[in-house]
Amino acid sequence: MKFKICAISIPFTIFLATCATRPEIIGPAAANITADDLRQIKQVASNEPNLEHKVVQVEAIHADKVRLKVGGPDATGSHYNKYVVIKRAGRWIRDPFSELENDRTFSGR
Repeated sequence: MKFKICAISIPFTIFLATCATRPEIIGPAAANITADDLRQIKQVASNEPNLEHKVVQVEAIHADKVRLKVGGPDATGSHYNKYVVIKRAGRWIRDPFSELENDRTFSGR
């Protein structure tokens, strides 16, 4: 019985680990984004009250400026938002001058 539980729990643990993957980091300054930067950037996304909090892509435009893509699949297709986050005095914040971009596709079900 212990073997069956272990055989089931190991693949399930691997499945959970793949679900919590890092967002894709792209762009000319991608190498400059540290683990701490990514943690702070995700925190900025989680503070947005009316947007999805799942960060799927970080486009590093400069070492202190990224464009976030948040969202994912929903009941009718997929819905993503993009906005700019900047680093000021060592902290990442949403750029107050950046516009919110919407990207929605419909699955046609």
